[in-house]
Amino acid sequence: MNVKKAYEILRLKPDASVADLKLAYRDLVSVWHPDRFLHNPRLKEKAEQQLQEINQAYESALAFLSSDATGGLSKKTGAAGKHSRHRPNAGSVRKASMPFPPVPDWVVRFLARSTDSVIFALILGYIGAFRLFHHTVAGRLMYVLAITLLWAFVEANLLSSIGTTPGKWLLGIRVITRQGNRPVLLDAFKRSIGVWWYGLGAGVVPVMPVMMVVNCLRLMKHRPMQWDVTGRFFVIREPRGYFMAIVALAIVVLGCRMLIL
Repeated sequence: MNVKKAYEILRLKPDASVADLKLAYRDLVSVWHPDRFLHNPRLKEKAEQQLQEINQAYESALAFLSSDATGGLSKKTGAAGKHSRHRPNAGSVRKASMPFPPVPDWVVRFLARSTDSVIFALILGYIGAFRLFHHTVAGRLMYVLAITLLWAFVEANLLSSIGTTPGKWLLGIRVITRQGNRPVLLDAFKRSIGVWWYGLGAGVVPVMPVMMVVNCLRLMKHRPMQWDVTGRFFVIREPRGYFMAIVALAIVVLGCRMLIL
């Protein structure tokens, strides 16, 4: 996307900083989040299209600003204008490098939850929680059930206090209310229990893969999750790029290997 168009979509001033960009992005996501229009399918579809355009504009503007820490649009275009007077064939504005396609939302959310689960499992393993489950097969099944339920309590406290979790923070995800605030503890706990029940099949190992696939398909269709609809939550995302996604994937892969060993 053209940088000038991206600035227009995000309603940024020419001298905007990265902080201004992130603030503008959060505001627009709160305004155009499709969950606000669940009662009207026509408006919901328009909101999804608008949000996709906002995400593309954010990626382009972020790549543009990141290429020069001192610059907004006005400084860069001014420098380019002076340069072009000395070199008539030079372009008036240096184009930003083409960013990679953003990581799909369903991949980011699945990866964030997997990262949280692996980190939490490693912590419990480190403190010796595995010793509570001696039987090889039944013990591991009970451990999965216990860890997924216990994480709901931990996640609720994190969401109510800082609005995110380690995995979500790594991938730029925050959970907010429709008023733009962090959820209170009780509401955050209801959401986490909803994720445990509807998203993870209540920790029952044979059911978990089925529920994960169902919810991934739901996210791929840009449909809100049951627990977010019930609690009237917004899940907003600041695109982090491929590096953070690779870091999260590495944590999941290495963590799973450590747990197996």
